[in-house]
Amino acid sequence: MFATEMENQVAARPNNRLLVASAGILLVLFIEFVFSILLQQRAQHQLLSDFDKVVSQAATAVGQTTVSPLPDTAPAYGSPVALIQIPKLNLTQVVVEGSTSNFTQSGPGHVPGTVLPGQAGESVIIGRRTSFGAPFFKIGDLKNGDVIKVTTVEGPSIYKVIAAKDAEANTGLNTLKLVTSNPPILATGSQSVVAQLQAKPYPDTPRNSRIAPNSNQFALMLLVLQILAILLYFTRGIYRKFGPLIGWMLLTPLLAATLLALTLTFDTLLPATL
Repeated sequence: MFATEMENQVAARPNNRLLVASAGILLVLFIEFVFSILLQQRAQHQLLSDFDKVVSQAATAVGQTTVSPLPDTAPAYGSPVALIQIPKLNLTQVVVEGSTSNFTQSGPGHVPGTVLPGQAGESVIIGRRTSFGAPFFKIGDLKNGDVIKVTTVEGPSIYKVIAAKDAEANTGLNTLKLVTSNPPILATGSQSVVAQLQAKPYPDTPRNSRIAPNSNQFALMLLVLQILAILLYFTRGIYRKFGPLIGWMLLTPLLAATLLALTLTFDTLLPATL
């Protein structure tokens, strides 16, 4: 009888492991596509506060005694550089400097090496279509003539969409290009919209190189995986020593924080427009 019970426990272990693995995968997917919305909203709130402070002291703030000059250095990666508003999509987002996945977790990213919105030339902004708030999910709904407003430290600029379907067309100078993934989940291709500046461009300001710093956090992801493996290894011992209730209270916050860190680091290996 004892042998039979042991055999049943051994046979059940693969199923338990499969259940735990499935629950972990589901939690990671939940963080990536659902909980990430809250993370992005929190980041946007802080970015908007930071951007308002910068704009309040911008060179266009006529009449203020503490007006600062236009930037004489390129914007720092991850810092807010613009506020984009698309009335048709009811979209308002703070744009950050940087076009890799770790930056677009916070909001749409301005592609380094391209001019800032409102300046002469082509400005490119990429945004998520599925995860982290999916700010560019509906840019495919834009039509020719739709308005896009972008505000930088130099002031507001109005763009009108001129290439909603064929964004690779020869559209001339002083354009804003919005790019996201296509299809939404697989992100094997891209979807773009091009808009034309409707006024005289602002003066150029320093820009970053097109060669962005490496944002790959693979080494950090491996470290987080090791921490997760250690926590799972000690799970049974903690449950036995403290009981299921205390064990659950002790381990759940640690496991949740570890899975959150794992998801955020793993996301840096995925397309920035996912």
